[in-house]
Amino acid sequence: MAEQDWKTNKGVFAAVSLPTLFWIILFFLVPMAIVWLYSFGENKGLTEIDISGTLDNYKRATEWLYLTIFGKSFAVAALVTLICLIVGFPVAMAITFASEKWRPWLLLGIMLPFWTNLLIRTYALMMLLGTQGFANKGLGALWEGTSWIKTLVGLQPLPTWEPVQLLFNKCAVVFGLVYVHLPFMVLSLYAALDRSRCRAFPHDHAHRRAARRAGHRRGGDDHADPRARRIPHARPDGRDRQPDDRQRHRAPVQEGQ
Repeated sequence: MAEQDWKTNKGVFAAVSLPTLFWIILFFLVPMAIVWLYSFGENKGLTEIDISGTLDNYKRATEWLYLTIFGKSFAVAALVTLICLIVGFPVAMAITFASEKWRPWLLLGIMLPFWTNLLIRTYALMMLLGTQGFANKGLGALWEGTSWIKTLVGLQPLPTWEPVQLLFNKCAVVFGLVYVHLPFMVLSLYAALDRSRCRAFPHDHAHRRAARRAGHRRGGDDHADPRARRIPHARPDGRDRQPDDRQRHRAPVQEGQ
């Protein structure tokens, strides 16, 4: 299907884009504009803000306290991005070169966390890493098992297990951010790798697409359908590299006549 040009179909494009633009303007741009106006004001009471056009708020942003906060934020963001890249790149590479049978299921596994609200996933992570969470319970059971083994062999048992503080620290912040953003990294890398693979191997991509259209399946009976044997030899321009079986058998008959 030919691509639609918005200059020749202004009505269709306007009908499709206007609701989205209205939503963005009403619920994103307008609130952001109100907050931006408040940045030029000063507090006159508990809830009153006088928009006087002052720049004191922007001057305070250059103080050492706020610059330190900005620096820590950028450092955490860089660390989270690096961890997501290191962990997500092999996963995206494996999905890219997976078979056609397993690739949709692997992508579904990556997208499953998006089916649950982020707040619910955050509370689930807190239950997992809390002092009474499953992580501490597992470490406690391992600690008690090790103490029991030392008692059996005549050694001094380990002291009483104290739960580890896994929440409310920098490691927990980095772990939670990686947990939230890792699927986005995997999907972005997969899209880029799949596009690069199609550009690097255009003929292979065309063969697999033609094979899917003809009903060819890897590992199936290639002799059941003669077209299944012809598809791997087909060029993207539609010409065959080798003549098919009917042309081979038809040639002697024509010579005999």
